[in-house]
Amino acid sequence: KATKLFKENIDASRAYPPHLQIKIRLSEAKSLFAQENITRLEKRVFDMERLVPDGDIPATAKLLLAKGYLLKEKYEEAEKLLSEVSQSNHPEAAFMAQYEFVIHLLDHGELTKTRALAHLEDLRFLWRGGKLEQDILYRLGTMYLNEEDYRKGLDRLKYYTIYFSNSPIIEDIAHKMTDSFNKIF
Repeated sequence: KATKLFKENIDASRAYPPHLQIKIRLSEAKSLFAQENITRLEKRVFDMERLVPDGDIPATAKLLLAKGYLLKEKYEEAEKLLSEVSQSNHPEAAFMAQYEFVIHLLDHGELTKTRALAHLEDLRFLWRGGKLEQDILYRLGTMYLNEEDYRKGLDRLKYYTIYFSNSPIIEDIAHKMTDSFNKIF
């Protein structure tokens, strides 16, 4: 529904100041990404260029586009944007770009599990809270368990259960922890 509303009303926003137009277009970009409409997402992100004085697209918009490119397997374009965003002055977007880049390289065999674990451990302490910390703790926990490093795996999942006790997957994590504990003893 949101995408339809944006499409029907985006022209009205042209009367608004540029910073509000960017916020509106960024909201639309998030909606387009959620629907995996990467073609329109790409167009909307590049439309933002004309709204900022130096033509510098907001880091959060570039990050969305990079994630869209990953979905569409446009890896070269995604890697370029992720690299760019990871160097940006927007701390959350920069952190998320680093995380996405590590996961992308790991998933495509361009980064060993050992190196990926080291990078994820570093990232774990750079950003605290929210969905991203949740994702990192879960990924670290499951990766360590898969590598049969039960102490670290259980430790990361323990922190997940402490910090994110209302997570919808908390029961699955509890089962993983119990199964892993049983393997040890």
